[in-house]
Amino acid sequence: MTLVDKFQSRHLLSLTINPLAIFSSEAAPLLKRLIDKYTIAIEELDQLPAIPETKELQNGYLQYFKDAKKLFIETLEVQKEDSDRRSEMLKPLIERKKKLEHLDIANKELDADLRGKYHIFPLW
Repeated sequence: MTLVDKFQSRHLLSLTINPLAIFSSEAAPLLKRLIDKYTIAIEELDQLPAIPETKELQNGYLQYFKDAKKLFIETLEVQKEDSDRRSEMLKPLIERKKKLEHLDIANKELDADLRGKYHIFPLW
């Protein structure tokens, strides 16, 4: 994911702040790119061997990518609806995004714990 994609996706999916951001003209192409990238991430994570020390983290990231991809797909579907139907469909998306944010935080905390435990430092 490019840095621009990362910033755009964070802005786009800040549904709790600006729910109408997902209906901007840039939303659909970005969502399609993210779906493609997350599909690849899921496939590559599925191919990794399960190492006991990092299995929980691997499963957490796999769940994150699957849930995010599904959220992106459903967000694209919401865009096709009329405005009344959109507002009805938006609330469950916002709730699922909040759950996804919590999963992301949990994954990052577990990652930090494992890096500390095994003395693995980020490459960047």
